[in-house]
Amino acid sequence: LVDEIYSTVNNKIKALQILYLAKSTIRNNLKKELHKITCDCCIIWGKQDAVTPPHVAEEFHQLIAHSSLKWIDNCGHVPMMETPEEFNAALSSFLKKRSNTATNIISEIA
Repeated sequence: LVDEIYSTVNNKIKALQILYLAKSTIRNNLKKELHKITCDCCIIWGKQDAVTPPHVAEEFHQLIAHSSLKWIDNCGHVPMMETPEEFNAALSSFLKKRSNTATNIISEIA
């Protein structure tokens, strides 16, 4: 992971793309739109995220009505890369619950 990140940030084109993306997320903040999300959402956040601090996760969780928030300890901004097993377990659990709910609804209708 360290080698991969090192090669990315030392590649001028990739580094510029990352900077452009980071700046665009600041300019195009969608916080005002989050309340429009009506489907179930799984928010998975690193407790030690220094790029987008944990208070933002709490705010997103409050703004998205049907959201769940899963914290990953000892993890920064990219939990899917830093702690893939824990990230995948959290996502799998979320999807399994939604799948079971959908199956129950379909059974009730049938």
